[in-house]
Amino acid sequence: MSRNEAPPENPLAGLASLADLAPDPDQQLLRDDFGAFFEALFRDAKGRPVRLQPFQRQIIEAIGQKRRVLINAFRGSGKSELVTVGYVCWRIGNNRDIRIIIACKNESLAKSFLRRITSIMKSDVYIAVFGELVPPERVGIWADTEKIVQGRALHAQGLTLFGIGTGAAVAGRRADLVVVDDCADADNSATVIQRAHLSTWFFEQLEPVLEPGGCFFVNGTRWSTRDIYAEVHDSWQTRFGDDFTFIRVPVLEKGDDGEWYSVWEDRFPTEEMRGYWRDRPLEFARQMLNSPVDTSTAFLQKQWLDQNLFPRLKVPQELTIFFGVDPSWSTKTTSDYSVIAVGGKEPESGVVYLLDMIRERCDPERLWQMVISNAAAFRPSVINMESTAAQSFLTKKLLEETSLNIQPVKAVGSKTERFTNMSSYFTTRRVRILAEEIHGVLSPLPAFEPLYFEWTTFRGDKTTEHDDCLDALELMLQAAAYGAPPIELTLSASPIPVQQRILIATACVSCGETEGNLYRRPEGFVCTSCAVKQRSEDPRGFAYERLRRMMIYR
Repeated sequence: MSRNEAPPENPLAGLASLADLAPDPDQQLLRDDFGAFFEALFRDAKGRPVRLQPFQRQIIEAIGQKRRVLINAFRGSGKSELVTVGYVCWRIGNNRDIRIIIACKNESLAKSFLRRITSIMKSDVYIAVFGELVPPERVGIWADTEKIVQGRALHAQGLTLFGIGTGAAVAGRRADLVVVDDCADADNSATVIQRAHLSTWFFEQLEPVLEPGGCFFVNGTRWSTRDIYAEVHDSWQTRFGDDFTFIRVPVLEKGDDGEWYSVWEDRFPTEEMRGYWRDRPLEFARQMLNSPVDTSTAFLQKQWLDQNLFPRLKVPQELTIFFGVDPSWSTKTTSDYSVIAVGGKEPESGVVYLLDMIRERCDPERLWQMVISNAAAFRPSVINMESTAAQSFLTKKLLEETSLNIQPVKAVGSKTERFTNMSSYFTTRRVRILAEEIHGVLSPLPAFEPLYFEWTTFRGDKTTEHDDCLDALELMLQAAAYGAPPIELTLSASPIPVQQRILIATACVSCGETEGNLYRRPEGFVCTSCAVKQRSEDPRGFAYERLRRMMIYR
């Protein structure tokens, strides 16, 4: 059956009588062709006629040909307006005896869809095509979640429309068409138990209400790799085979030139979507690409970051600032990013706070400006910058033309080894990540969303598209947390048994402190607190003191 033909009538449902309608060819087209009906009746947010996009026509073709359809499309794609509202109105117009159930994540959302359906059915264009289906006020059944159109056959049974939320009782109900729209959310997809509750209700209670030969459409946006949509896909593909179609619609598709382009440029401009992807990759993967990242098998576990979230407003004021810079030179959309990781170390506890992460595709001149401007804002004590053959000239330029304390660093060991060592600082809770407290729940700052994405998708060397945030973070922690061999605790190289080795501790010459970073001075080692005090008292100014505070290991 082509999309230009009306779907076959269910033998259990009576046919609507359209004899009272004039045989207008245009109206007949709207009765027969759902695409034409949708473009004729629906308007966008600015009141302009809707023009179907190619991916929307693909959806229309699928629901016209198959009886089981799963649609995962990006937020704002119009999937609910197209299927849950438009297609339902069209089917009711063609068959007043049809029984339809609309199920959503909660009853409130289902009610909103039914209100929208009511407004369409009351429109002049709809009435001209299908007649008066909405009964007069106080006549018949037309409640918020239960509706029966007028003009049904005498033998018709059940409700025309029934709106429910997930978990609602549906025993004893029957339906010729079931539309499930956005039944999953962050709450019911978060844990195994919550997903199991939704799955049990869907397969054991909702699915059996469908009459033989009826249609069942599931419409939504992904939340996790194990959400209800993944389960529906696997189950229906096995059970229904050729009578099942799965449609995944990402907002960006890769062109022949390897670049990413929007599937709906007028509403979702390519550059805006690329920026969204860059800034919040985990969320973008779920909501806009419908390809959620599986973090349960990650080499670096997401909970290692979550357990270190710290309220932004409670961060200590006295911090020693460190930068980690991972440079990149290209502005192409497929190239690596330049990243600056900003950390602050509390002198007394030694805890490092991840304060900010600046991430951008840029040329060398732009990266120069990024380093200078952020250094002026944060005033870092040490800047660790990755220095390969291709990147060393920027490091040299910064060293020659600024007073910044820049340490060129060459990567030693594989990424797997380096990131494994770095992760120990998170599992032992020696690093804190700034977060906003919203309704009592800590959520990482938006600047750290790319870090979460790289952290949870890293599978070892050469398995991750981007790991620039991880590199910059590791460079920052080298300066702030571990660095070259620790000064404060050095094991003797004398070949004596481990049990008899003597721990040689170096202390601050001013206060005797042995914990935390110690800086070599002409007069001996000085701790961070005393160095800060000396800086404030030194008449030669901050720049001179900053140069003196360079850590030297011999």
